[in-house]
Amino acid sequence: MQRIYLLRHGQSQNNAHKIVSGLTETPLTELGKQQAETAGVMARALDIDLIVCSPLGRAKETAKLVAKQIGYPESEIKVMKGLAERELGNLEGMSYAKNERLNGNFPAVEHIYGVEPLPQFYSRVQHALRRILQDKTHHTVLIVSHQGVGRMLRTIAEGKPPHAMYDQTHLANATLYPLL
Repeated sequence: MQRIYLLRHGQSQNNAHKIVSGLTETPLTELGKQQAETAGVMARALDIDLIVCSPLGRAKETAKLVAKQIGYPESEIKVMKGLAERELGNLEGMSYAKNERLNGNFPAVEHIYGVEPLPQFYSRVQHALRRILQDKTHHTVLIVSHQGVGRMLRTIAEGKPPHAMYDQTHLANATLYPLL
């Protein structure tokens, strides 16, 4: 039986400034790097034998910092396109400092131009999770990804419909969560 853990990337520059990222590249802050290293220390006890991550830089950098802490070869981190954050269209680059409901994690985003349709997002993340689960050679997997992806992974793991991702709790930066 596989155990799967979820880790949202460490704090990014856009997180620190309350700017919507989606697919926009934004590097980790110094705090974000420290968070990732601390998560790596916490992950030592989990016997992780596979790290998979989003192709976005903030997730890859977090995965590399965790890998270093647990003695996992950086060259063996598996990058999966399906774990990239949801495209947030016209919201990307916008500030949500004055209105948290504009951060891309509420149902209102469904009506904003360019946002990846919810059924498509669900299907993409579900496919990525299925690929991970099909790999029976690894027993303890760490997925390093994003807020939206993490919430959707939880929704899928619980067998709920796509819109239930909005009912999932917020994922803190660089905090380990059991998924399966």
